[in-house]
Amino acid sequence: MGIDAPDLLLYFCLPKQYHIALKLHIPQISDETNRVSERQFFWKNTKKQVSCRSTILCEYSAFDNKKYLNRKNNWLLEQKVKYTLIFLLFSLLTPYSSAQQSQSVSGTILEKASNNPIQYVAVGLKELNRWQYSNNSGKFTFQNIPAGTYTLVAHCLGYTPFETTIDLQTNWTQTIMLQRLDLRIQEVIVTATEKANETGTSVINRQAMQHLQPSGFGDLLELLPGYRWEKQNLSEINSIKLRQAGDDLNTAYGTSFYVDGIPLSSDASMQGNNLAESGLKLKNRINVANGIDMRQVPTDDIEQVEIVRGIPSARQGNLSTGAVIIKRKWGESPLSARAKTDLKNKVFAISKGINLGNHKGILNIGTELLHYKDDPRSPLQTYLRNQSSLRYSNHYSIGQSTLSVKTGLDYLLTIDKEKEDPELNYGMKDEYRAERSRMDFSVQSDLHIPGDVSKNLEFRIKASHTQNTLTRDRLVALTGPQPIPASMEEGKYYAEYLPSRYEASFERDDQPFQLFASLDFSLSGNVHNLTHQFNSGVDWQTLKNFGKGDIFDASRPIFPTNGGRPYDFSDIPAMHTLSFYAEEELNFNMGKHHLKVRPGIRIQMLPGISKDFDMQGKVYTDLRGHIGYTLPKFQVAGQEIKLTLHAAMGEMTRMPALAMLYPQQEYFDIVELNYYSQTPELRQLYVMTEIEDRTNYSIRPVRNLKKEIGLNAKIGKTKVMLSLFDEYLNDGILSAANFVSYTYNYYDPASVSSKNLTTPPAIDLFSAEERSRLFSYRQHINGSELHKQGLEYQIISPKIRTLNTRITISGAWFKTRYHISLPEYERRSIVYQGTEYPYVGIFAMDDSESERKELFNTNLRFDTHLPQHRLLLTLALQTTWYQKQQYLPYDGTPVAYMDNKGNIYPYTEADQEDPLLKLLTRTFTPYHFDEQKKPIDMGVNIKVSKEIGNHLTFAFFVNRLINYLPDYKLRTGATYLRSEQPYFGMELKFNI
Repeated sequence: MGIDAPDLLLYFCLPKQYHIALKLHIPQISDETNRVSERQFFWKNTKKQVSCRSTILCEYSAFDNKKYLNRKNNWLLEQKVKYTLIFLLFSLLTPYSSAQQSQSVSGTILEKASNNPIQYVAVGLKELNRWQYSNNSGKFTFQNIPAGTYTLVAHCLGYTPFETTIDLQTNWTQTIMLQRLDLRIQEVIVTATEKANETGTSVINRQAMQHLQPSGFGDLLELLPGYRWEKQNLSEINSIKLRQAGDDLNTAYGTSFYVDGIPLSSDASMQGNNLAESGLKLKNRINVANGIDMRQVPTDDIEQVEIVRGIPSARQGNLSTGAVIIKRKWGESPLSARAKTDLKNKVFAISKGINLGNHKGILNIGTELLHYKDDPRSPLQTYLRNQSSLRYSNHYSIGQSTLSVKTGLDYLLTIDKEKEDPELNYGMKDEYRAERSRMDFSVQSDLHIPGDVSKNLEFRIKASHTQNTLTRDRLVALTGPQPIPASMEEGKYYAEYLPSRYEASFERDDQPFQLFASLDFSLSGNVHNLTHQFNSGVDWQTLKNFGKGDIFDASRPIFPTNGGRPYDFSDIPAMHTLSFYAEEELNFNMGKHHLKVRPGIRIQMLPGISKDFDMQGKVYTDLRGHIGYTLPKFQVAGQEIKLTLHAAMGEMTRMPALAMLYPQQEYFDIVELNYYSQTPELRQLYVMTEIEDRTNYSIRPVRNLKKEIGLNAKIGKTKVMLSLFDEYLNDGILSAANFVSYTYNYYDPASVSSKNLTTPPAIDLFSAEERSRLFSYRQHINGSELHKQGLEYQIISPKIRTLNTRITISGAWFKTRYHISLPEYERRSIVYQGTEYPYVGIFAMDDSESERKELFNTNLRFDTHLPQHRLLLTLALQTTWYQKQQYLPYDGTPVAYMDNKGNIYPYTEADQEDPLLKLLTRTFTPYHFDEQKKPIDMGVNIKVSKEIGNHLTFAFFVNRLINYLPDYKLRTGATYLRSEQPYFGMELKFNI
């Protein structure tokens, strides 16, 4: 029986002349599909009088499927009207300021060591979302601030953040002293902290990154709840995984990376097609559905990272898992250089923020070089990364308003190469090289207009062009006669034989281009005990590939049995994405109670996509909402306790990439005659070429429904975070096997004698037999299911003064179910009567890939900070208590089968007795479905940072210094022996 989800009717009480209701209707959820249908939005006027300032009422009604279908033809027009009304509604929600007495907040910001003023410090009142930058004299002023309690914050690159609570009843002014970031300060946070009043968001600051001594972005994940240090393999694509036991492509593909508010994108890349996947050296190196490759995200230019594992703001879009929000260094900073070496990596980075003086702005420059060897003893497999950046920023005062302008020019170069040692490869040449160079140019402007209703207007634009060049050189040695696969059209033709041994070269010219532009508008203000911030925006993204594609000599293919052909990527149409969002954040102060409500909506579409695709003309809507309630403070056993309960729910949508929409065609070269004579002049080949379009015009975006509840507590000075989540993704994209049958003529070579031949025999001389055969190809299709459940936790103690130590306990319990909800086609690798097995088994679902994984992890950190010695020592005990994995039990009997002519028949009980058809039934070992449990895995890591004077910092780390890895029994009965070797490194950092 299906579940009828409610209509949600929101009544907003405005001034008397406005009475508007927003009805959000969620159609029926069917148990058969277990998925949520398209959302519909309806507006209606209401005469209901509401006396309060803001009231939320709920109305429930059943969903009428017939009525919905009758409206379907007018759906697009309705959507445009409704979305326009949504924008107008939220615009009308701007609170009207009351006639209450207002005050001012002002101050001067000075450097603690020198008492010199600091300019370009970002100063804000968090509750009002009022921000400005200190002027050349370090001064700032906020006018027209109503009486109340606010949090004043100030932060600037290279200085300790300042935060204080002010009870504003009269004009407030103060001198704020900021201290430069070093180990002399009293409080140092070197772990990820959970963002206050948010769900599943970790914040990693610059100090934590420096102490971690990362080589790449993947190293930062160690700080998240439920994660531990893992040795990074930079010879393969490094994809992110969030909130799961195990990993999968849809999680990585659905995680969006933002750098200074602008998304990174690999969606225009065409690296993956059928030819590329056939090369063993390309395994785990082709980035189609792997999301952002974290190897290409250096950390030395990063000031702060937010990793949203839960439900992101409606501002972040084109994602289905989470968001990584990166803020780079903008501002004046000393000349800084870092040199690091460990067992596999060498890193050198240098950067400086130059104040041009006289209000001319700040210039940030930096470069980083990384060199990685998979095996330090051998130079045959390496990875090189160089990233350079030139950024300019300035702030202008226009009356009480502030205009911020940022411009950036960034260059990234990566080289990934591997080759076989000819002495170990029987003298055969086999080399791989992938070179990637990317150039980004971006412009950002942010206009802040203070007042009773504060206004903010942000504009961002970015153009990015990447040159991906992949080369593969290989000596090919054939084991039997093969035709030259050269035909670009379907048909039959005489062909030539490939040489038995030849050198082949393959090149892929992949040139993805991204153009992104966004316009964001926000309003914020307050009325009595209510503060609000309304955010809205629109963004446009264009993706195009200008590469020449696959370039190679078709008469000397690098993989002759693959059937690939040259493929020009520049012929592929551009893809455009248009998105709108609106989000309202309301904060209610009810005495000592505090309520935060943040509903949001995001709308995405693909304008201009071919009408052949089902996505053409469709609008995809994400509803997201967050609510948090803070209780009044109370005391237990002399400890003051502050509790915040929060809950969130939302949907997220991830659009397909270009390579998923426009794959290369599949070519099948079927040999009808192979007349191979010992006399080369008499040989004859006759080939039939068939072409299969691999485009899936029914492909849909990936959709994920996420729910979570959590608790944030402050007990004295101890912080506690608990977050319980449930996520269900049911439209994941995967590469699935399809089968097609072709009928061809088989010409018997023995029917023509070579005795009297002087030329190759014509095809009509041979006796022919009609045959049919199944051929397989792969296609991107929706059908991957992912169900995540878990609990994350973090406890941060106050600094124990007697030991100068802060203790952090963090970890998670993850339970993840992987499943593919598509019929599975399986062809057995059996030779029957000299030919391949003629049947393909069809199973109701791909249960062979259905598995459940589970893990429980706890990390215990001791951060000892000795400011008088400028020393920071971290001892981390990282424990995975257990890991479980189990294939979900299922019946191995197929529901149907396909013969070599493409006919499909139901699989009956009688077929199970047929000596040939019964081979389709899967058989399992007695232990196949048994749960495999790995016992405890414990390791001890040490990190040390020591400042020597004011200009030099020495740091080193040893990971897995001590290990506890008991042996355990496999489900097969064998004993598995585990071991881990320590991994260590060191670095020097200079500040001048």
